[in-house]
Amino acid sequence: MSDWGWHHKPNPQGFSWTTFPHTLYESHGRPVGYLYHEEGKSPSERNAAAQFLYSDPNRLHLGRIGLVLRTRAGNAVPMGDLRNIHQDLDL
Repeated sequence: MSDWGWHHKPNPQGFSWTTFPHTLYESHGRPVGYLYHEEGKSPSERNAAAQFLYSDPNRLHLGRIGLVLRTRAGNAVPMGDLRNIHQDLDL
């Protein structure tokens, strides 16, 4: 069982790894492009894109996700209405 998953934020500005300039580094005998941005040293017009690309996708703690059981009418079922609950964990 996992306590985290991956989540993507909305990207209305259309930031993309393919359009952001990469810095080439030598890795195992070949050049590899990495997203590198340092505030104050890199062009300031890239700040918003770099901030978004560094943080997305991000981890999402699954313990913070809640499920709501609803009636056919769409109302939440109160906990007191649940009867004869049986749960099995089959590993």
